[in-house]
Amino acid sequence: MYIIIGCACYAAGVSLFLEPNNLTPGGLSGIAIIISHFIPELTVGITVFAMNIPLLISAFIFIGKDFLISTLVATAVSSAFIDILAPFAPDLEDKLLCAVFGGFFMAFGLAFVFKGNATTGGTDIIVKLLRKKFRHIKTGTIMWVTDAVVILVTAAVFKDYKVALYATITIFVQTLVMNYVLYGPDEAALVYIINYDHEKMVSLFMNKMEIGATIIDGTGAYTGDKKKITLCAVKKQQLPMLRQIVEENAPDAFLIVTSANAVFGEGFKEINMEDL
Repeated sequence: MYIIIGCACYAAGVSLFLEPNNLTPGGLSGIAIIISHFIPELTVGITVFAMNIPLLISAFIFIGKDFLISTLVATAVSSAFIDILAPFAPDLEDKLLCAVFGGFFMAFGLAFVFKGNATTGGTDIIVKLLRKKFRHIKTGTIMWVTDAVVILVTAAVFKDYKVALYATITIFVQTLVMNYVLYGPDEAALVYIINYDHEKMVSLFMNKMEIGATIIDGTGAYTGDKKKITLCAVKKQQLPMLRQIVEENAPDAFLIVTSANAVFGEGFKEINMEDL
């Protein structure tokens, strides 16, 4: 169900908002829009599917059968939806509006496809393959480079550099929406509490909030006093309660709160989940 809904939303972004205005979202979809512009007989959906074939074969060889099957289904369904929805594209002349909503629907759809343990092929497969070989290269870096190249080519092909600016907006919206759908508005907070009664503080956290903590040895740089630092990771919605506990029981404590981009382990995400 995740895959079907995701593919429909993804296709809506491409067919209803981006393709009619020559706005490319980057990746294979962007390349397909360029090819379709020169060869109208080749629809965007068919072109995307055709370009995915060698990538799917590579995915089967280097990643595995399960990934191939889920990605093949998502690729076929999204390609079909792109062509099915194309005749229903609204007549919108506001390219900024199309760039924003195109990016929104694409990101929302891709996030749902990812939740269904699949991808729509294209850039995602390339990223998977490259990261198996070059683990030090970040996923975001590969995607941004790929999209940037496609955007520049699009600007040259359509001889309209405004298109590149609109496409940049599309990718920016995609990034924000996808991260929000997949990970929520915030992941977690990392909290450091420096006070002299750390045992009481840990007991309160465990009993009132049902969270764990780690005790770290510390030394005051100015006084040279030995201190205990209580470290704990909490979800952002738990932060107000934690601050209230510290305020009521250790008003003189030194409290440091930082954002955590990702937390893996008990109470958070599984530590063995794969990166795309």
